Amino acid sequence: MIVGVHIRHGMDISMNSRNRKHGHVDTPIEYYRRAIEQIQNVYESVKHTVDLCVRETNRLRELSPLWEMVQEGIDLKSIQWTQH
Repeated sequence: MIVGVHIRHGMDISMNSRNRKHGHVDTPIEYYRRAIEQIQNVYESVKHTVDLCVRETNRLRELSPLWEMVQEGIDLKSIQWTQH
């Protein structure tokens, strides 16, 4: 995953009195530090979720006789299933 953060120079805010009049302020560096930290936390969470899904899918495949049949080249659509 690639995440970009666009950081603007504060000059366009601080040098334009109209921006100050409307309440625009320079963004403090702490804002960007917190944003980067949150992105890192989300990325780790996403990575963990993907790893967990892959691991569980593989575990369930090992338990499934149907997966073994697919691995042996048996077309599951060709099997006549019965109701129990």
